[in-house]
Amino acid sequence: MSNVNLIVVPIGDTRLNDDQIVGSVVERGGKTYRWVKNAQTTTVAADDAVAYHEPSTNGLTQVKTPVTANIALPAGVVVAAIAAGSFGWVQTKGIANAHCKTVKGKAVVRGAFGQLNNGEDVWHFPSTTADKAAAVSGRLGYASAIKPHTATTNVSSVDTLVYLNCV
Repeated sequence: MSNVNLIVVPIGDTRLNDDQIVGSVVERGGKTYRWVKNAQTTTVAADDAVAYHEPSTNGLTQVKTPVTANIALPAGVVVAAIAAGSFGWVQTKGIANAHCKTVKGKAVVRGAFGQLNNGEDVWHFPSTTADKAAAVSGRLGYASAIKPHTATTNVSSVDTLVYLNCV
């Protein structure tokens, strides 16, 4: 990992090549970003939640939709869509707009902690007390809701204002 203040690739841009030094971390305007490679065979969309792909092998350099093996190591949210095998920015800390999952009639309250679930590219805000405790227990990253709302329908991806705290 390299902390840099020199940005070769503007935040919000993507590249086919590693023009920024993969794993680079940049802080701007109270937010932290990491330059990563999309390890999936499909595009990851802007505001999608991603996790680090095989961090023991690749370090904090490659991301993909969360699966059981990397679910406890959230990377953050994608700044701009990153094509398969390409490079782009992921926001790891600070206030962000993120895709979240809601359940009909369940409130997402300010301060609620979101977690990543297997195979989902959204932050899931649990509705039971036990699930809420598990959302941050043993996790190295989370999203905390800033803008409360109650879903009127089951929605698999709704934009929600969150505070990110990921590695």
